[in-house]
Amino acid sequence: EMGETRARYGGVIVKKTQEKGEEMKIEVVDWKNLITDQVDIKKGVIIERHYLTPAELQAKDGVWSNVDEALSLYSKKGYTRADERIEVWEVHGEFPESYLSDEAETEDNEDYGNQVHYFCVKGAKQVHLYWAEEAEKPYKYLPWKRVSGRALGRGVVEEGNESQVWTNDAVMKEQSYMEWASKIFLKTNSKKIGNNASTDHENGDIFVLEDNKDVSVLNLTTGIQPKFQEMLDKWWSQYERVTSSYDAVRGETPPSGQPYRLQALVSQSGSSHFDYRREEWGIFLKELFYDWVFPYIQKKLTKQHILASDFSPEELKKIDESFANHEANKHVMDRILSGEVVTIEEYEMVKQQYLGFLSQKNGKRRFLDVPDNYYKDMKSKLSINITGEQKNKQAIMESLTNILQQMIPMVQMGIATPEDVKLILNRITEVSGVGLSPMSLSKGGQQAQQGMMQGPTPQSQQQAQPLGQAGIQSVRPQATQ
Repeated sequence: EMGETRARYGGVIVKKTQEKGEEMKIEVVDWKNLITDQVDIKKGVIIERHYLTPAELQAKDGVWSNVDEALSLYSKKGYTRADERIEVWEVHGEFPESYLSDEAETEDNEDYGNQVHYFCVKGAKQVHLYWAEEAEKPYKYLPWKRVSGRALGRGVVEEGNESQVWTNDAVMKEQSYMEWASKIFLKTNSKKIGNNASTDHENGDIFVLEDNKDVSVLNLTTGIQPKFQEMLDKWWSQYERVTSSYDAVRGETPPSGQPYRLQALVSQSGSSHFDYRREEWGIFLKELFYDWVFPYIQKKLTKQHILASDFSPEELKKIDESFANHEANKHVMDRILSGEVVTIEEYEMVKQQYLGFLSQKNGKRRFLDVPDNYYKDMKSKLSINITGEQKNKQAIMESLTNILQQMIPMVQMGIATPEDVKLILNRITEVSGVGLSPMSLSKGGQQAQQGMMQGPTPQSQQQAQPLGQAGIQSVRPQATQ
């Protein structure tokens, strides 16, 4: 909605709203309900018009002042119609401090500050409903194409205005021409034929003419009709150029026999016009996230919550191992404190059971219980890549593939390990986006490892070693003949 409104009207205004106890909302404001300063929309006064029913306005009683007086403006004979729409103006801007109180005296050098006011308006009458200070305006504005001397940008509708005007003119003239050309007129030098041939004569009537007299059709066509189409084509080409809406960009079917590479080149060239607009929009969206979304999320994160997220294979490995170690230690400690003897094989088996459970049930998603005020004193820095200009997927895939090819002989020489190759392979799978999860590639290795632990070969059968009573110890199994 932001992209469509910005391109069509020459700019977009978004608004942040959040009532007490509710989620924050960011919405696009309709231009038809706005009154803005056309010198500077951002810094000037912004007035947004709302249309409330009497019930909606009455619900504001206790939050707003003078609600009954506002309702009386729209009442007739002591009552207000239920379907009546009451116009309320929401005003944001920098005003003198005296506007915050009806009793304050106006000073010559009084200070200005950001304020919000609500008025009920009917014609020349108005009722002041609410007024307060505010830290910042809840609006942000982004133009499409900046125009010198005015705040509202130039949109694609305005850019094609001249083409549209003269296209309409040509179509109207062509329609007038077609109306005249569609009429049939007869001409004759005979005095026996007159009036209207379509009403005075039937189909197949024979005209008896005097000597040297004739009846013929009067041709009103002048051969100018193709000129109208030429004019329309010229204005359409003009509109395509000013808006960069060529056939290839719009996805139209190319002419028969046109090479694919040429069509792709035309599409790329036509779309390059929008790269700068897309970059402006990306910067604007970053501003929305940094100023509105992230502070709101940061406040919510300080409270106790469950974090559900999809993690990378490296992150999953660390999380799952930490969880499996914790649960395995807890399980073994309970058995040791009960007087049982636990071997290192049993400990590893419990650990692998937890690892297998996590990978099979949850995939790459994990749910973490975050305690209260966990992020309170954390210093963080966050960056967003919205437009994708900083990430060339093709170049990344090519680089990773070259590194993988160089790593294979290094593993054979002992310089690198299979884990290094596996890390690069998982990264290639993740970047490719083919729908194959790196975790599924690791399940085969995990199952093989579990099978080796559950069924050791006779040649290298491991001797069960008890774990220490004081805690979990790392014990290396000794091979026996």
